[in-house]
Amino acid sequence: EGALSGLRKLLELEYELFIVTNQSGIARGYYSEDQFHIFMDAMIGKLKLEGIDILGYDFCPHHPEGLIENLSIVCDCRKPKPEMVQKVLYKEKVSGKDCILIGDKLTDIEAGIKAGIEKLFLLDYGFKSSGPQCFKNFKNWDRISEYLDKISY
Repeated sequence: EGALSGLRKLLELEYELFIVTNQSGIARGYYSEDQFHIFMDAMIGKLKLEGIDILGYDFCPHHPEGLIENLSIVCDCRKPKPEMVQKVLYKEKVSGKDCILIGDKLTDIEAGIKAGIEKLFLLDYGFKSSGPQCFKNFKNWDRISEYLDKISY
């Protein structure tokens, strides 16, 4: 909910957008790596038509319980490990303190913490916390971008 307008607002706030994603469906044999790239190219193309420029993506095709033998491993790139996030930071020559990470799972947040990202956001309407946390929880993209607009200066 609110993804298109939220992403547009992030671009207005001068954020550059990258995707890092676990894709265990490749290791599990649900779809191939080629099919994944075709999907990503189509999605990024559709977003571009909406005025949203995604600058790149990285993915982890592994899963320890996968059916594809060479992908059925415990790897260093699958979130919550920080490798994919760190690769983007290194490639773009930016520090984690200058970035935000928006995820829909706590493993995304954990990867962001390990990579040194200071502003972490969880898209999860049903998340309940009983104590302090190092991330903000929002129910949709619009709420995140509204929050970032208020704190930017």
